[in-house]
Amino acid sequence: MRGIRRIKGTAQREAQALQRDDLFLVLERMGDCPIDIRDKALLLIGFAAAFRRSEVVGLYCDDIEHFRQGIVLHLRRSKTDQDG
Repeated sequence: MRGIRRIKGTAQREAQALQRDDLFLVLERMGDCPIDIRDKALLLIGFAAAFRRSEVVGLYCDDIEHFRQGIVLHLRRSKTDQDG
């Protein structure tokens, strides 16, 4: 069966992207304890930068540079740049 799928090809199932309004609903329902604040920040960074899940979990504190206008995130590896 794998050989047939390789020759014929099959459409991949893609996960549906999180929409802005849905993100705001999720953020509203989260609490204000330190873990929830951390999770909110990760969700917002991932959404604003259009990161994949693997890219968000691969971030370290050292990868964030703070500037007056905002922040710069340094992405070590991604699906499209695996060498970093």
